Amino acid sequence: MFVALVGCAVMVGWLTDIQTLKSILPDWVTMKPNAALGLVLAGLALIFFPSTGQVKYQVTQGLAIAITFLGLLTMSEYLFGWNLGIDQLLFIEKPGAIARYCSERMSFLTALNFVLIGCALLLCSEALRQSLASAKACARELEIFMEIVPAAVWIAHDLQCHQVTTNRAAYTLTRRTPDLIVTATPPTGEYPFQFQIQKQGQNILPNELPMQLAVRTGRSIETDLELVFSNSNVRFVAGRSMPLRDDAGNVQGVIGAFWDVTNQKEVESALRQSEERFRLAIENIPDTFVIYDAQRRLQYINAFGVKRSGYSLEALIGHTDEEINPPSVTDAYLPILKKTVETRTLQTGECTINLPDCDPFTIVVTYVPLLNELGEIHQILGITHDITERKWAESQLRQNAFYDALTGLANRALFMERLKYALALAKRQEDYLFAVLFLDIDRFKVINDSLGHLIGDQFLVAIASRLKVCVRLVDTAARLGGDEFTILLQGIQDVSEAIMVAERIKQELALPFELSGQEIITTASIGIALSSTVDYDLPEDVLRDADTAMYQAKSQGRARYQLFNQEMYAQALARLHLEIDLRRAIERFEFRVFYQPIVSLTTGSILGFEGLLRWQHPERGLLPPASFIPLAEETGLIVSIGNWALHESCRQMQSWRVSQGTNLPEKIYVNLSLKQFSQPDLIEQIEKILHSTGLAPKCLVLEITENVIMENGDQTSANLLKLKQMGIALSIDDFGSGYSSLIRLSSFPIDILKIDRSFITSMNASSRNLEVCEIIIALANKLGVSPSVEGVETQQQLAVLRKLKCESAQGYFFSEPLDSLAATALITTNTQW
Repeated sequence: MFVALVGCAVMVGWLTDIQTLKSILPDWVTMKPNAALGLVLAGLALIFFPSTGQVKYQVTQGLAIAITFLGLLTMSEYLFGWNLGIDQLLFIEKPGAIARYCSERMSFLTALNFVLIGCALLLCSEALRQSLASAKACARELEIFMEIVPAAVWIAHDLQCHQVTTNRAAYTLTRRTPDLIVTATPPTGEYPFQFQIQKQGQNILPNELPMQLAVRTGRSIETDLELVFSNSNVRFVAGRSMPLRDDAGNVQGVIGAFWDVTNQKEVESALRQSEERFRLAIENIPDTFVIYDAQRRLQYINAFGVKRSGYSLEALIGHTDEEINPPSVTDAYLPILKKTVETRTLQTGECTINLPDCDPFTIVVTYVPLLNELGEIHQILGITHDITERKWAESQLRQNAFYDALTGLANRALFMERLKYALALAKRQEDYLFAVLFLDIDRFKVINDSLGHLIGDQFLVAIASRLKVCVRLVDTAARLGGDEFTILLQGIQDVSEAIMVAERIKQELALPFELSGQEIITTASIGIALSSTVDYDLPEDVLRDADTAMYQAKSQGRARYQLFNQEMYAQALARLHLEIDLRRAIERFEFRVFYQPIVSLTTGSILGFEGLLRWQHPERGLLPPASFIPLAEETGLIVSIGNWALHESCRQMQSWRVSQGTNLPEKIYVNLSLKQFSQPDLIEQIEKILHSTGLAPKCLVLEITENVIMENGDQTSANLLKLKQMGIALSIDDFGSGYSSLIRLSSFPIDILKIDRSFITSMNASSRNLEVCEIIIALANKLGVSPSVEGVETQQQLAVLRKLKCESAQGYFFSEPLDSLAATALITTNTQW
């Protein structure tokens, strides 16, 4: 400013020709007009230089250019000797004021200084321009940063924190619109927000807000706050407030940054809850949980582990397992822990622990190494899970899976596994020999039914005990089910060893059994199959052949053993083929019913017919019932076959009664098998057949054997009574071949008693059989039961039977079994005997 005023004064003196102003400076610095002008321009440039305005910046540049140009022109007069008349160009002297051209002008150095000053001003103005541009860019960047930064920022420009600058995040955090936001109490002293600011649930006074504290203390303030809004929604906020100072270090304002940490707080809270739950779980689980350091010293052990160890927590922490427990304890699990350390990998294993004053228990121990950033172990987690009960349960399951629950012997599954192993061993070793014994207790059903199932079970247990003493430790005794037992004899020398075992079993079973005060004597049928008999591939085949031999022994009179041979195999194979054909015969309707007349010995005429089953085999021709009925009984096919035979017989009888005139047969006799009679729907099936054929119940006679009555007990009585009530006659077939008595049979509603053919066949050769027949017929007549015989083949037999007052008979003397056409012809001829 001073420079500009001096220059202006001198210039005014030159313009107004005021000598005093011209000489305002000492003589040695006498200033010419052009120098004064340069000084004015320089002063003005210096005045405008600090300004940030665009116009003032341009004025400064123009003044700097003028100074530089004036200096250059003056210097050119000196350098080139030019007389450019700068003074005359700038100022025209008034007449009398300056009479002549002033040859004294600005010195060369002064002109050079002006040039340098002008250049300096130009450079400074350019630098200032660039600084201004940079400052504007920084301000713009700061403004953008303020808008995008997620933290809420307040910048207070005064010590009262009334005039503030804030960003968008601040509006969002405080749920305010972009109007005036203050961070301190307004002049009225009221709270400045529409929400409460709290710290740990306590309201904060307005003058205790972080930014006000930063202004008052001059220190950075870090704090955590809660913003409580009107809807009881709480947002957790963390922030920092820092004072703004001038160059002298005085506080001029404050800047505060605050960010929402609600999610972080929720995560931290959830983490704390999770840690607490984990801690509670670890402390209360019925398993031992430990943490080791890198040297395998215990750092942590849960409550269960402390209790099970038998030591106090203080005695455990900081010690290794070797220091706590004896080798008898640590030897079980320490190798697993050491392997974890060596391999730095998870290791697990099962071991049994024997702690002092504690029953042995089995655990599964798992060790997990925790590695640092260098891959070194810094901790090891260990958990032991007690599986003692599980091992016991597995043992029980194994026992249940492979051992018979009643007798404790091996069951079918275990027996077959060991038999499979023995068979594989025999395949690898040519001289290896084994045998399978198949035992079936003779007449066990009678014992079980007569003495009860409880005694029956005790009887089976006693038999199992005696079988155990008959075999070696390497052998296997098993119960397949019911009263069937098997024995696997491994590594025998020859068949004599198997026979010796069978004889020993017979001797053991021959001794009486004392069960609940009852003395029981039993026998067994035994089948023996040797591994050398057949080139076996499957264990089931060996068992099948032993079973076949057992049935052979039973068929030969029981209480004996039988060795399986190739002939039995052929018979078994033929039996299998027969079973297949029998099943197909049902589907293909290959069965036929033949009819044998039953003759009244009083009148000599036909009373009725007995329906006898035959099988029209497609390859073997017509087969009698003895060739397939036993197999049908065994396989259960007799039920469907018997129902068909009953239906066909009833149908044919009804056909005769409808078509024949006066010579009508009165009865049709049909046999019912034991399995048929045991069916729960027997009565319903018979009613259905009678209904579908139209035959009256009084025309039907059902024949059953003594065994049917003896083996079914109360159920038999109930069924017989129902049949009797329906009007169906009942006949006992083959009487005398079983073990029943006529007195016992009298308790059942029996109509006819058919004496077995064996008595009739030998009646001529044995007077004893004749007497038996006479007694049976006489008792039957006394009891009101009609006696009948079968197997009559001679006139002499017929005469004797008539003399004994037998009511009816049948046999080849009268007629062989006939097909339906031949039987019809016989009815038509009305033959008399």
